[in-house]
Amino acid sequence: MRERLRERLITEIPEGPNEPDDTDEEILNVIREELQSETGLEYLTTGEIAEGISIQSTQTGKRLNTLAEEGRVKRRRAGQTDMWTLAENETRTVVDPQLTEFAKTSSQLREVAGGTLEMGKGVVALGLVLMLLALSNVVAGLPLLGFDWNLVLAVGYLVGMIGGLLVIASGVFSLVGQYTPTVAKSLLLE
Repeated sequence: MRERLRERLITEIPEGPNEPDDTDEEILNVIREELQSETGLEYLTTGEIAEGISIQSTQTGKRLNTLAEEGRVKRRRAGQTDMWTLAENETRTVVDPQLTEFAKTSSQLREVAGGTLEMGKGVVALGLVLMLLALSNVVAGLPLLGFDWNLVLAVGYLVGMIGGLLVIASGVFSLVGQYTPTVAKSLLLE
């Protein structure tokens, strides 16, 4: 199975007008290499990134803008110069060109993890509000007609548990996203 997957990744790359754009990972690898070097500059200019790859500075700037829209890099302006670094959810290790799809999937999984975490926090907060509302009305002895506060309390517990599961799921998505390129590299390229 490993050999078939390796062969597919290496040989079945479509060519033509819809050819995948490998320059994204090349650009990101320039930033990753700089972050791992001894000088370790956190931000690189568009020109410095263009020097490390085989495309022009204007094309590099356009690709960096697209990557910023996708949330894979962050931009900082220093006067008229754009400076770039990796986004927090982007992998910091240099990605082999054969593993670009794994790197993209990894980035998407970490993005989903962030959204799931926010949703989980909101659901947990809603559950806590329902539980506090039910408990405070029972303790205060202010029964409102038509409300079964025990049912509201039970629903609050249930909603809180669902929120907790969403938070756990976000952690799983984040871990899988973080280690997908590493596992793929160890299984496919070694």
